[in-house]
Amino acid sequence: IDQRAGDFWYIYRPVGAVLNIDSSEVLGYENRFLGTARVEKFGDLSTVRIESAVQEIQIGDRLIPAPREVLVNYVPHAPDKPVNARILRVPFDNIETGRGGIVTLDKGTADGIEPGHVLAVYRVIPPIVDPRPSSQQTIILRFLDPTTVFTPREYVQPADERTGLIFVFRTFDRVSFGLVINSTDPVRPGDWARKP
Repeated sequence: IDQRAGDFWYIYRPVGAVLNIDSSEVLGYENRFLGTARVEKFGDLSTVRIESAVQEIQIGDRLIPAPREVLVNYVPHAPDKPVNARILRVPFDNIETGRGGIVTLDKGTADGIEPGHVLAVYRVIPPIVDPRPSSQQTIILRFLDPTTVFTPREYVQPADERTGLIFVFRTFDRVSFGLVINSTDPVRPGDWARKP
């Protein structure tokens, strides 16, 4: 621990690679914030006191000097151009989150995302069976019985369902983080984040 970096440090745990939704491309590497520590004694073997923790601190977790606090003014606004981002992760590897949850998006500054962008969350609804009479050709099932017929079902694709709003507060080159500020349904990995 370098004394010139100050006596206040952040504690992180390496989580691993952030992959795009189909796991074919590495977008970055994530470290999970665990808490803060203050150095009590500098030396070859330094002593730190944990001041705050959101999870248990373990051997192998890393200390990073806390940067100077910078006040950033965010002006909530919609993006100027269309955005089709996917939600990759929700807090603590859960399967869903809601209002107040932090989500990881697969778009960053390289894609035009900037702090302050407000994005709408959309869930793709799977196709549903059309209850109206089918216009498909009836098929005779010869392998069962020459008198048995089958009419294939037709499916209808419903419009994507809007389930919430995300406020982007931190961006990197290919990944960004957003706060769910409103939701009517759970927000899940795989949902879309688009221009409202």
